[in-house]
Amino acid sequence: MNPITETVVRKVLNTVDAGLCSGLGQPVPGKMCIEAVWAFVNGEPLNDEASCKHDAVRKFDITLNDSRWSTNDARAKGMRRLSIAGLGSTEIDGGKFAELVAIGTVQRIVPIALRAAASTYPEHAAKLEAAAIVCETVKTRDEAIVAAKKASQVARAATAYAAADAAANAADAAYAAADAAAAAAYAASYAADAVDVASYTTAAATAAADAAYAAADTADAAADAVDAAADIAAYTTDAKRDEILSMSVDIGCDALIECGSEGAKYLWLCDEVAA
Repeated sequence: MNPITETVVRKVLNTVDAGLCSGLGQPVPGKMCIEAVWAFVNGEPLNDEASCKHDAVRKFDITLNDSRWSTNDARAKGMRRLSIAGLGSTEIDGGKFAELVAIGTVQRIVPIALRAAASTYPEHAAKLEAAAIVCETVKTRDEAIVAAKKASQVARAATAYAAADAAANAADAAYAAADAAAAAAYAASYAADAVDVASYTTAAATAAADAAYAAADTADAAADAVDAAADIAAYTTDAKRDEILSMSVDIGCDALIECGSEGAKYLWLCDEVAA
């Protein structure tokens, strides 16, 4: 792996600022994904297996990159800090990263889904709001598990049978993600693909909740958590969708900072270059 230096970071930022696309893309600035940028900067053949990143971080990045940003320009602007924070993360504790992403998703993303459900099902608004407040106050993995399970139960009860099938599908996928530790990513993106507002709100809450339940294994878990967060935004305006996806970026960056990723030391360059 090439060393992470200020020069390398600036090259990565310049390439990201040309734009990012969904999917691997082509080795041309503005037409590649966040992972392909590393290969491009280092003169490697096009690939999405950045050697400088922990596998959990790489999958998290890919899931968020391929989520439904409003435009490729919004994708690049939203992902630029994450493109730097994950560099040099090969030696971090992947389990801790996934756990922090899951906790952050329960704190910040799940309440959005619960409150969206409350506006659709006012007769359940009080319970949904109470569950949202509990989610916002979690600080540990165990607290996140309890809050997430409660959020899932309340969301299922509110949407009853019509949305239950969609929620169950989201839950199955989230459990797989949770076991892998990608829970936070999956919670975000899965909601976006739901069939309607009712199903997406419960799917998002359930996916995020169930995904956080088993954030212990590394590789797929962090990616699935982001996936759920991204999808919560699907049935909102473009601006709101980008806002939710950006929250997932912040959650990932905060986790990488706490885990001691080498690239996190260069995040100040993001502000300098953007100025």
